[in-house]
Amino acid sequence: MLSLGIVTHSFAGLTRQPLDYGQTAPVLFLWCQRLAISLAGVSEWTLRALPLAFGLLLLPLLWSAGRRLLGEQAALLALLLAALSQPLIYYSSEAKQYAADACFTALLIHAVTVVLRAPAEARSWRWLAATGVLAAGFSQPSVFVLFAACVALAFSPPVREAPRWRQRLAAVSTLWAALCALLFATVYRAAAASPYMQRVWAAVFLTPTAPDIAERVHFSVRDVLLQTMLPDWPGATPTAFVIGVLGYLAGAAALWLRRTRDGRAAAALLTLPVAGVFAASALGRYPIATRLVLFLAPAVYLTYGAAVAALLDARPVVRTLPAWVRGLTYAAVLALLVRWRLDGVLDEARHPRRYEDTRDLIASYSRQASPDPVYIFAGGVPSWAFYTTDWSSPDTARLTWMARVAGPGGPAFGNRPSRRRRVGREYDELRYPSRGHEEIIGTGAGMEWRERANIPDPDPDEGWAENEARRLYEAVARRADGGRSAWVYFAHEGGTQRDAVLDALRQSGTRVDIVRSANGVVLYRATFPLGRNGTDSSGR
Repeated sequence: MLSLGIVTHSFAGLTRQPLDYGQTAPVLFLWCQRLAISLAGVSEWTLRALPLAFGLLLLPLLWSAGRRLLGEQAALLALLLAALSQPLIYYSSEAKQYAADACFTALLIHAVTVVLRAPAEARSWRWLAATGVLAAGFSQPSVFVLFAACVALAFSPPVREAPRWRQRLAAVSTLWAALCALLFATVYRAAAASPYMQRVWAAVFLTPTAPDIAERVHFSVRDVLLQTMLPDWPGATPTAFVIGVLGYLAGAAALWLRRTRDGRAAAALLTLPVAGVFAASALGRYPIATRLVLFLAPAVYLTYGAAVAALLDARPVVRTLPAWVRGLTYAAVLALLVRWRLDGVLDEARHPRRYEDTRDLIASYSRQASPDPVYIFAGGVPSWAFYTTDWSSPDTARLTWMARVAGPGGPAFGNRPSRRRRVGREYDELRYPSRGHEEIIGTGAGMEWRERANIPDPDPDEGWAENEARRLYEAVARRADGGRSAWVYFAHEGGTQRDAVLDALRQSGTRVDIVRSANGVVLYRATFPLGRNGTDSSGR
């Protein structure tokens, strides 16, 4: 969905958000993606190159920033947590902005350490200011880190001892605040205020008056502190959850109790973004879900690193040990961490998650050049539009029409809320002639998914499946060549809608066969009992 918006809009058009299909993303990220496809063409390789670059860049940035801020022990643990984080690895391979979010957090932490080391040098402040401008353009949640950076610098005694520090900090803070306010007012406000977005994310705000607030707090803590490392943490034991939370709290305490001159600055820089996210969520301004808080990963990893480093040096008996003994002990801790996570990472490398293996399925369909009409389930419209388009000469009218009818509020929107009525004969006009055949665009089933919430209506709207089957039946009946077959394409659905449509087709005597199925995407061949004149096999 995001890629369709990138390839079909100009640079100026990418600032008018939400984009097609209700998508929103940082402006500079979108512009870089747009530039990439302008130079290298539209392909998965091109669209995934930038997230991969950010994912790779995160590692040296995190190591350098952590070593400057907390020392090598904490930095090394944070580096390994990042290198073995399955969510970070995954989002470094997906054409979305979440790897960039984490990368710019690490870059901002690094820029702050540059100022902490040389607060009297104007060039360190200029580097910090430029880094913050880039972060604001590349990462929407960087506002939390920008605020923490300003507080951290104000806490630092070396900074306060430097000449003109107040003027420089005020100038940097004003520049960042003005830029963030401008971007929100001109680009992001409409997406943030979207009723659809508010409804979908409602269950992941820490609304104090919510009846399930305790459960929301539990899930939010899990997402912020633990899910950034492990995607399967919901299956962990309560003991593991408690250990993880206590480990983070110990790291935060160790940061605030550090007796170095920049101890409080480091504590503010690493912990205030986390506190800010929780506060914003309580005010209904920022939803908490793993991908949306992945930008906190560098700060969280460094906090865990501070906890382990403090633990190794906490007891006098430990401090009296030779350096090489302490080094071997820490190496053993890190080796256990690598052994614990490496199997999962390597297994995913050998068997990567491919949630919707759409490309190859549609390629096999396109090679047949069939004149038969094709029914496209509403949730599969974006993937169908992307992979069936010839990007060397795209049908822009078709793409624009699909984005209009299949976006939020459109009749073919895959996450459409329930109609609250029985579906009669509707939306016969949702069809498009394309490359010698007719595309029948499915309508929304009325089963709106919401983040971390049960689907309000676990079944399709009454009569929806029968109406979809009728629309496809009549499309076949309209064929001038007397053909009786059609294609049926399903993607991005949980199975309930697919089964309902297939049952409705079979009840009319239609034969439905699977042509290809791959990781959540299914292509069927439907053969209708029609005669040459559009009648069924009995002549009716």
